[in-house]
Amino acid sequence: MAPARKKLYLFHGADEYRVAESAKALVESLVPPADRDFSLEIVDGAVDSASEVERVVRDTVGAVMTPGFLGAGKTVWLRDAAFIAPSRRKGGDGDAGDGGSGGRKGAVERLRALLREIPDGHTLVLSGTAIDARYGGIVADAAKMQKAGEAEVSKFDPPTKWKAAQAAADLVAAESKRRGQPLSAEICRAMVARAGTDSRQLVSELEKLLLYADGAAPTLADVERIVSPMATTEAWDLLDAFGDRRLDKALPILHRLLDAGLHEVMLVILLQGRVNALLLAQDSLARGSYAPERGFSDEVAGVAGDLPDKVSRELTGWQARKVAAQSANYSRLELRRARHVLDAAHERMTSIAMPGELVLELALAEAMRRA
Repeated sequence: MAPARKKLYLFHGADEYRVAESAKALVESLVPPADRDFSLEIVDGAVDSASEVERVVRDTVGAVMTPGFLGAGKTVWLRDAAFIAPSRRKGGDGDAGDGGSGGRKGAVERLRALLREIPDGHTLVLSGTAIDARYGGIVADAAKMQKAGEAEVSKFDPPTKWKAAQAAADLVAAESKRRGQPLSAEICRAMVARAGTDSRQLVSELEKLLLYADGAAPTLADVERIVSPMATTEAWDLLDAFGDRRLDKALPILHRLLDAGLHEVMLVILLQGRVNALLLAQDSLARGSYAPERGFSDEVAGVAGDLPDKVSRELTGWQARKVAAQSANYSRLELRRARHVLDAAHERMTSIAMPGELVLELALAEAMRRA
């Protein structure tokens, strides 16, 4: 059963994927497939110049005000309406005529007036990530209509930073379930750790992963093999190659990261952190204070040779399990030696006129050398 219709549905916010997909899902629920040729009009708002904005608004107004087929109701979707945001350019076609009845500002004012003129039985769906409440008053007008029961406003912004990873993992879980191939929480978290928290990027990587798995349950190895890492995420591949003691894997990854612009000082700091984590893992395993379901205990932080407390808080779940397994690849003496080598490289990068990438490459090879 189709939902009760409002005159206006506004979807906005910084999460482009959820804005677009939520608007699309609503339009599909409002207009059955058999009626879309006659009862649905879609206007593409992804335009920039003042003349294009005027045309888009003209088309939208015309579509909303034109009676539906045989007098039936009608839905108009103005999608990707980024032009409602204030233009950042000074002068030029984008701002031409903004002060008068024409131009971008005049077009937005006409769109704002349309909200008060939507005929009974007609619905306007308006979506865009750049809609600004300070410009044109469209968000404020929609909020007033919502209070009167004539509109529904939905805002989709990314979660706060400390909640972003969990919210992204929840999205992956929901999307995989919707596709009939639900993923485990561990796989969802691994995807987020590798691909980041951008909704559209995650859904794209999910589609790749499910196609590769071909009906089977994806594994952590599949995630590492198929899901494209962010530049900063590939740094975790470097740390894993170090933990696995695979210099043949570590050096090509190091070169890619340096070519991508990551600074060698940042990379040596990350490697120092992995050495600390491996030392912590060895100490935790020796004391029996490591549990796979909760990672490393805070109680052992700092015991493995002045380790910083934050090491234990950063290693939880599947990451902790991976580091725990990697800790067997080095002896305690080798890890202390590796830390000395990386500490010396860090100091050398900031004190002598020697190419930092060469210092880091030599230090990486020396730190991974077997005693």
